[in-house]
Amino acid sequence: MTSKIIDMDNSGLSFYNSNPNINDYRNTGVGFLVNDQSMITVTDFEEIDGRIATIKIHSKTAKQTINLIGCYAPTESSNDEVGKEKFYLKLKDTIKKLKLNKLPILILGDYNCRLSQDLHTYYPNIIGKAIKLETETSENGMKLINLCKTLNLRVMNSFITKPEHRTHTWVHPKTQMGHVIDLVITENNSKLLVCDIHNSRSMEANSDHYMITTILKLKYLNNNKTFNDKSKPKRKQSKAIHTLTPDYPKILDTLLQNKCQLNQVERAITQAANKAAIPYKSATKRWQYNISNLLKDEIKHRRQLRLKWLNNPTAANKSLYMQASKIVNNKIKLAKDQYIKDKINEMNTYFEKHDLHLAYKMVDDILATIRNHSYKAKRANQIKDSDLQYHYQNLFNAKLNQDNIQLPVKTTNDSELTINEINQSLKKMKNQTTPGNNGITSEMIKQGGDKLNNILLKIMNQIWKNPCTMPDHWIDADVISIYKNKGLRSDPNNYRSIFLLDTIGKLFAGIVCNRLVQLTDKYLPITQFGFRKNLSTVQAITTLRHIIQSSIDTNRTIVLTFVDLTKAFDTIPKQIILNTLNKLCPSKNINSCITKLLDDPKGYLKNSELNFTMKRGVRQGSKEGPAIFNLVFQKIIEQTIDKTLKGVTLKDQYNKIWTIKHLEYADDLCLLTNTTEEATKALNHLQQYLTSIGMEISISKTKYMIINKKAITSNVKINNKDIEEVGSFHYLGSTINNKGTPDCAITYNIEKAKNAIIKIKPILKSKELNLDTKAKMVDSSIIPILTYGLESIVLRKQDWSRLEAVLNTVRRIILNINDRKQYTVEQLKLKINLPNLASKIMQNRLNLWYVAHKRPNNLMVRSLYSIFENQCNNRKAHTKNWLRQLFQDIKEMGERLPSNWINQPNKVKINAYQEHFPKIIGKRQLNHVCQNANCNRMFATMKEMNRHIRNDHQNKTNSESQYSCPLTDCNKTYKTLGWLNRHMQSCHLQYNLTKAEPKTS
Repeated sequence: MTSKIIDMDNSGLSFYNSNPNINDYRNTGVGFLVNDQSMITVTDFEEIDGRIATIKIHSKTAKQTINLIGCYAPTESSNDEVGKEKFYLKLKDTIKKLKLNKLPILILGDYNCRLSQDLHTYYPNIIGKAIKLETETSENGMKLINLCKTLNLRVMNSFITKPEHRTHTWVHPKTQMGHVIDLVITENNSKLLVCDIHNSRSMEANSDHYMITTILKLKYLNNNKTFNDKSKPKRKQSKAIHTLTPDYPKILDTLLQNKCQLNQVERAITQAANKAAIPYKSATKRWQYNISNLLKDEIKHRRQLRLKWLNNPTAANKSLYMQASKIVNNKIKLAKDQYIKDKINEMNTYFEKHDLHLAYKMVDDILATIRNHSYKAKRANQIKDSDLQYHYQNLFNAKLNQDNIQLPVKTTNDSELTINEINQSLKKMKNQTTPGNNGITSEMIKQGGDKLNNILLKIMNQIWKNPCTMPDHWIDADVISIYKNKGLRSDPNNYRSIFLLDTIGKLFAGIVCNRLVQLTDKYLPITQFGFRKNLSTVQAITTLRHIIQSSIDTNRTIVLTFVDLTKAFDTIPKQIILNTLNKLCPSKNINSCITKLLDDPKGYLKNSELNFTMKRGVRQGSKEGPAIFNLVFQKIIEQTIDKTLKGVTLKDQYNKIWTIKHLEYADDLCLLTNTTEEATKALNHLQQYLTSIGMEISISKTKYMIINKKAITSNVKINNKDIEEVGSFHYLGSTINNKGTPDCAITYNIEKAKNAIIKIKPILKSKELNLDTKAKMVDSSIIPILTYGLESIVLRKQDWSRLEAVLNTVRRIILNINDRKQYTVEQLKLKINLPNLASKIMQNRLNLWYVAHKRPNNLMVRSLYSIFENQCNNRKAHTKNWLRQLFQDIKEMGERLPSNWINQPNKVKINAYQEHFPKIIGKRQLNHVCQNANCNRMFATMKEMNRHIRNDHQNKTNSESQYSCPLTDCNKTYKTLGWLNRHMQSCHLQYNLTKAEPKTS
């Protein structure tokens, strides 16, 4: 079949025709009509078959080349299913082939399909909701959707808003109903901008279809940008400077001479940082620092050849570009490989120095170079700044009438700020964070030296004495909205807001917050674990697990209600905050400073002058926000829940009764009740009070769990609406269930660990990285995820097997072993020595116990003791005495460990643990105890214990025993040196805490 190019007589038009089959003229035929007098030239035309044809046109004005595909799909009534499949396969191959030249593609044609409006819910990137579509999707429609999904295409007809009568392309002859079957399809990331699509009823082409008009906007390659003076002014958003040269302190000292005003100091910091800044490059392009000037010239020459080929697409220009591209790509690959090797060597040095922050910064650079990710913002369904402004204004508007905030003119009751407080607050500030609008980062202040700190101290003391002089840019924030990757992009609720605060203002707020915590922490109960010293999520999880296990052991029913507040930090009324501070905080200076920080701060949208006023709530990302929220939330609980709940009672080994009503981690609230009626009453009381102050409970996210469900038939309700009952719940990063088993928690940890393994898998496979460095990476990034929240669980043998299987997978990845049968587990452990999971979990328990002893009468300490007490109750009678002695040793641990233990290296901590608890240290879980009264050894398996009893306690001679204990008071012999070493470690070996070296006793 040959294609025809027909010159229309005296019209200046050319018709490029895919010659139809004469015998089947109703089912074939595709053509393009081109105006020869326009600034468009045809460079290529190809006929695929009678239903598909392609044409390549070049725009002289825009200097761009575009691929057009014309197609005519089989009808719905056709019974030729093979022909339909062949059509879509050919169309798919044609699009893939045209994608290789990296030119924009526009697909036009009659697809003879029907697309429903419901497709937008499942395929929002393919089908829009701008026009009205069908009620049902036809078979041809699903084939088209699958094609678009595979090749990342979108149907542009559904994204252009038009009246219904301007969207129909064909009218059914019987029903006289209009349908959209002629479609315009582009790539999702296409350079073409489709401005308009509509039918043209006035045009006639001897067809029962309406002609479709599509207006495109092309991007000029050589576009000289002109600045519009009438455009709206934008807030300055410069690139943050985090890396500075060693000359920065000297440059800053010279610029700070005779300057004591805040604006002068900020200007000096910015100028010094700009002079001493190391040029910034994205992570995917940092390898370009190390390439030679010769390679840079070759890359530039390749770019010029590519532009020449695009502007004049001839075979000669294409050949020149392809040859140059092949040579340059090989050189770039070598340069990247050398850059990765250098970064790996640098990472090894950081791991040897135990600097994990810089080491993982090198990991990110290496991964970005290997993957070469380039992230592009999606154009479709982007939300407008005006919509975000309206959303935030409604969110932060005060729901209640409140008095105007008034500040005292001057208060001098408190002592002035000190240089030590500035240094402590600076240490707590994180590096590599995005600064506020002035661009001053925490690194600039930390490296500024004593002179800068003294100047800042004078400025802050002036503001401390008179908070009315606090500058506005310390209070205001720049707001960045990040899409949550769920729901519509046009919905403001699907965006997460990040507030960027001024760094010097955060430093001052941190000092004020530290003083506030020192005065008010005593008012918070021990059940509030959020944002407090020596309390953490792990302790909250441990306490809740102990409560669940106690209810299961005593066969008591407990109802756990997990309450979720809707945007709790953003909706607290300011008047309640100020009233709470006046009651609990005796310092007038602190109250005045916090009052000024909450004095209607403004939030500016990124790169825009649009702003909103925050008339309620605490500032997100601020230093004072969590401390203030804890105090206010505690007052709310005292006025509502504490007056309603009776709580649950627990009894420890000393017969002391503990009554617990709730557990909190900031705004994560867990109610503890004995019945669902009590939980319903408490929730309704809390909801009624929150509604009166403009806050609310999220009914859809609030869940409840029943432990030992017996005769409970009623549900927990809020305002007569049932909330969901669950068997397991994800609480503070760890999964708990109503059976008290660790299966769900271990499964969740394993899934998270596998995701982390995938992230660093290219690094673990690298041949340039030595095994010790890889083991350190696993120790610092995989094992903490794998063991999170397991400190409070008595793990079973199958649990240890599941956790060890993950480490075995890591070993195979590091050793590049694909066949599982190639090496046994013991051989893998000999080849690479990864950290022991049992030792890690026990070390975490030791850390938890030590920190818990800093807060007396902590229920969490009792919870940890109960782990070993449960073991005592589950053992046989002859093992109870030994375990009770161990339990007594653990209770005395706080007195036996040195005071500076928490600051010691990990190796010293483990040695301390082995000194005080030698009988439970081992590579495997020790479950079997020797039955001899004079021997308290433990073994991992019953077989090992029986062998020990047979050899040591029944006076049977063994000819193979050749290793004897070196101590004169012990005459035990063993077959292997490994058995002898285990005997020495468990019976006779103690450790020196200072030198971490073994010594025999």
